[in-house]
Amino acid sequence: MINLTYWLCHCHRVQVRVPFAIFFLTWLAGKRPNEPKLTGSHSNAFIRGVYDECLRILETNGEYLWHDVFPMVNVSSTNAKDCRIDVDKRQRFETLEFTSIGTGTEDYTEHPICSTVTTL
Repeated sequence: MINLTYWLCHCHRVQVRVPFAIFFLTWLAGKRPNEPKLTGSHSNAFIRGVYDECLRILETNGEYLWHDVFPMVNVSSTNAKDCRIDVDKRQRFETLEFTSIGTGTEDYTEHPICSTVTTL
C-alpha cells in the first residue's frame, strides 16, 4: 500500500499536488466547517487561483458533487478581495483563508483558534 503522506511530500509534480491539496481543503471545510484553516503560498496570483478553484468545488449546482458528500453544509459568505470563505455559518475567523507572503496575516498561524495551516 502506498504511504500517501510520503508520496505527496516527495511528489515533484505540481499538477498532482495542488489539485489534491485543493480537494483536501474543501473536504476539511465540509468535515469541520467551524474550524478555521489558513492556506499560504509565495504568490498572490497563485493563492487567488486556489481560492477560485475552491469556490468552484463548493458551488451548489457546480460540476463537482461536494454537496452530495456534505448536504447539510453551505457557503455562508465569501470575500473575494481578501480570499476568504465561510462555510456553515459566518464566524470571526473564516473556515478557509488564503494568504501569500507579505500580506500581513503571518501572525494568524500563531492564533490558538487556527486548527489547520497548509502551505502550497
